[in-house]
Amino acid sequence: MTERRVLVVGWRAGIGRALESLGIPFAIWHRAPLKNPPAGVHIEVAPFPSTSKTVRDHAQPFVERGPFTHVIAGTEDAVVTASYARRELGARRSKHTTVRRCHDKLFMKDALTKHGVPMTPYVDGNTVRAPSDVIDVLGAPVVVKDRTASGGRGMELVHTSEEAAHSPLKRRIAERFVDAPEVSIESFVARGEVRFENVTEYLQKKHVNGVPAALPEPLRTRCLELSRRVIAALRIEWGITHLEVYLTSEGPLFGEVALRPPGGYIMEAMGLAYDFDAWMAFVSVELDLEFAFPTEAPYRAAAVVLHPGAGTVTAIHGEAEVAADPNVKRLRLKVAPGDAIDPRAGVGADVGYALIRAPDRLALLESIGRTQKTLVFEMARGQDDRARG
Repeated sequence: MTERRVLVVGWRAGIGRALESLGIPFAIWHRAPLKNPPAGVHIEVAPFPSTSKTVRDHAQPFVERGPFTHVIAGTEDAVVTASYARRELGARRSKHTTVRRCHDKLFMKDALTKHGVPMTPYVDGNTVRAPSDVIDVLGAPVVVKDRTASGGRGMELVHTSEEAAHSPLKRRIAERFVDAPEVSIESFVARGEVRFENVTEYLQKKHVNGVPAALPEPLRTRCLELSRRVIAALRIEWGITHLEVYLTSEGPLFGEVALRPPGGYIMEAMGLAYDFDAWMAFVSVELDLEFAFPTEAPYRAAAVVLHPGAGTVTAIHGEAEVAADPNVKRLRLKVAPGDAIDPRAGVGADVGYALIRAPDRLALLESIGRTQKTLVFEMARGQDDRARG
């Protein structure tokens, strides 16, 4: 193997495990101290800038510790920083225009509109004279999003001109609301070729992700065709894409795409369903290494993401019973009685998760139901918590 050395920008433990398994040295750039840092690894805690000059300044500690052959972005807020860092460190480069279009929703939608990709109507918040005008242009309701946020952070649903008048639009994008089920498509890309595809079903949006989705074959084919069309239009050469799709009565409608591993423990659920190491697969395409991808999913899997709302945990019941379910392959709770839980800012915020694998969809749904019924968080909620949680 050619000598490789990696900088991970935006820490994900699965990336670290894969690199350690491959025996590849790495360093970490993360915006906050790590709770469980890997032993013997150099870590720099610093912001993730979004301009070339500021990245150059923050990348100096790694320049001095180089050379680095590859830079891997693990989180959404790290992808632009990682792209600039590749240039500063002389690492394998990505197309910066592609990275920006996969990060900024306005650039993304403008580019894909030119390629005829079907999507809900939208407007650039910077071009709207008054916030209330978005209702006149798009109709109600309207979803207002931060252009570079992920996981629903900063998202607002606006129903009236009066509500819109109080919703800031600078550096944001407004879209016509789509009332339809959603799925996501995860694609591993190497040398411009899609090597593996999965469709994830949002069994309970923000809470339960099922792999692979139970879609009729014609609909699944149309979803995959849409994903490949987006990958080709954005000229994505390598990495993993996480593309969200609305399943409307007229057909699949593009939502947005990210060029980084998905959240919601979808990577772990894919690993269980397809019986492979999804994190190793991701690191392999990032480092241009060969990887034998599976061709089908012998199991059905799900990630149950736990968040009981804001408040203070007074008791947790059912942990042992859930862990004893043979279909529950992993149960992790990140809180204990006495811990305070903040309101959920986005789907990436959680207090634990359960990973479930079953031989078929019915058994999977039964285990999901048992898990959610049995695992109970008792909460003390203040008046503000009841209103927000």
